[in-house]
Amino acid sequence: QASIVLADCWLARWTSTLELRQGDTTANLYYFLLLVVFAASVVALQSGSWPIFCLAASSRMHAEGMLRALRAPLGAPLLAAPGQLLSRFAKDLDTLDSRLPAVLAQAMGCAAALLSALAAILASSPGVAPAVALVGLAFVRSVKRYQPVAADATRLVSVAHGPVVAHLL
Repeated sequence: QASIVLADCWLARWTSTLELRQGDTTANLYYFLLLVVFAASVVALQSGSWPIFCLAASSRMHAEGMLRALRAPLGAPLLAAPGQLLSRFAKDLDTLDSRLPAVLAQAMGCAAALLSALAAILASSPGVAPAVALVGLAFVRSVKRYQPVAADATRLVSVAHGPVVAHLL
């Protein structure tokens, strides 16, 4: 995100200056070409490394989950019915494998877009830094107030979809 914003800022700066002050057109085109190649290589690196990182994280998570399931006490209610442990374990891992990479990619993309936009704003208009700081402080405070509510809501949804509640309903 930041590399693409940097290329856009360079293009906007170059095209908004007067033609007499633009300098050598060929050199400016080479600078812009370098920025575009840099942005494309960063996107290619991210696209190539993301599946590898997700696969490594998923493998570690599966191994950890399996170890914890195998070390669970034998009197645990989860082990009451044969096959229930395997069914629940497989469902949870499938949910994590299918939803976690998409959610992480979206979160990282949003964070990169936000940080690059803030950097572009501060680079183009340094006088708005106090206002950006106040908005950032308000954002951090609202996130801190929302996180416990979101965690409780997620826990309640998990309990509502759990095997005990599903059995009763």
